[in-house]
Amino acid sequence: MEPATEPPVTPAETAKPRRRFRTRMLAILSVFSMLAAGAVWFFFFYDRRNAAVLQAELDQTDPGWRMDDIWAEYQRTIPPDDKNSFLVVEAASKVIPPPFTMWSQKPESLLSVVKEEGKLEDGVPQALLTESRQQLKQARAALDIAHRLRAFNGLGAAPTKLSIDGMGTLIPHVDTVRKVCDLLQAEGTCAALSNDSDRALIAAICCVQAGRSIGDEPFFISQLIRLQGSTMAVTVAEQTLAKNVAKGELLAELQDRLAAEVEASRFLTTMRMERACLNQLYENFRTGKDTVGAFAARYGLNVPVSLGWQSVLFTLHEKGEHQEVLEHANQLVEAARQPEEKWVAQSRQIRPLPEPRSVVSKLLAGMGYRTETLAESDLSRVIPIRCAIAAIACERFRMRTEAWPKSLEELPKDLLPNVPPDPFTGQALKFKHEAGGVIVYSVGPDGEDNGGKLSHTAKPPPGTDLGFRLIDPKKRGGK
Repeated sequence: MEPATEPPVTPAETAKPRRRFRTRMLAILSVFSMLAAGAVWFFFFYDRRNAAVLQAELDQTDPGWRMDDIWAEYQRTIPPDDKNSFLVVEAASKVIPPPFTMWSQKPESLLSVVKEEGKLEDGVPQALLTESRQQLKQARAALDIAHRLRAFNGLGAAPTKLSIDGMGTLIPHVDTVRKVCDLLQAEGTCAALSNDSDRALIAAICCVQAGRSIGDEPFFISQLIRLQGSTMAVTVAEQTLAKNVAKGELLAELQDRLAAEVEASRFLTTMRMERACLNQLYENFRTGKDTVGAFAARYGLNVPVSLGWQSVLFTLHEKGEHQEVLEHANQLVEAARQPEEKWVAQSRQIRPLPEPRSVVSKLLAGMGYRTETLAESDLSRVIPIRCAIAAIACERFRMRTEAWPKSLEELPKDLLPNVPPDPFTGQALKFKHEAGGVIVYSVGPDGEDNGGKLSHTAKPPPGTDLGFRLIDPKKRGGK
């Protein structure tokens, strides 16, 4: 019996499996295409929509929050030239002799020596004091110009050109102000140690105004240097009252100048500008106003791979980064809106930015600032000013009554309208009688009352307080 044979396969029948295979492949490719399209939509539209939602919310809840709006508001505060104290500061800085360039940072200078506690009197070598007097004579022309600052009461402003994203704005004028404050503090310290209280306090008054010449420029470093002018003046005032009995009218003038500097906090203003600049950075990329290549060149970044690949990476991550950075910046601003005694604690609760994914986010991460550090820096400069305001009021009370007040609350309103609060507790500054005088103080960053154990360092160590010590006039030994 012969085996059955199958009929031959026709060409039409052979083509059917091939068509089915192509159909399946086309279906699979269609699915992948749809997934790819979805991914593209997600990267290019969804994350951007979230950033746009945040921006729209801020437009409603915080009008004028964008960089150009904040800068325009600041520009409206710039005074005319005849009332702009920065022009005086600038003129004085141009004729300061080299020995006074950042004099306070030189370890062998008088300012560096007297920064250490206990060196206001016996610890200052006479040779150093004599040398400092000679150097001040060389700086007489600059000091004569700087003393014109006493005629100004309002804020100044320096000519500043805002950069494309705000973050790269050049502010060389802060060094100009520091140089003049440095010189004025040197004059005040030398005068205090030489028992010339009038000259010392006039130098302190001019130092406050030199700081105020920066005005309301909304950058954090600008406002720190502005406050530094007042803290340097406070140092001179404490040195003066450690050795001298000063004139009441000069003390009152200095107190009023210092009070004008702490009426309003600038921490919120600077944090809003911080947020605005971060937002503008990503807006520039979105609109094509900036590119990764231009960005890298502007900030001198060492890009490890080609800029072309970095551009691709940034294109993929930019939208999500914008949202994350804006959310982070909103937390900065909300922390700054809290009462000042909550700034540090609130700042510590801010969620950090995710791990950097592009050359842009790596730069932001490399900036390395911590918001609680910014808050502490601001408060640590405000505290000496507030303590000095209350302490000067105590000195004026003693001059009027020949006795120290029993408490700060005893001071009449014409000497101290309100007892300044301690920004680390929200309560009134502390006041303590001690052998040989009184102390007005804050508990400082550690939040603990250490009984008025004062530190005069920029970053007081734990176990110390920040404050102003007044010595009994019989123990001052000056005129």
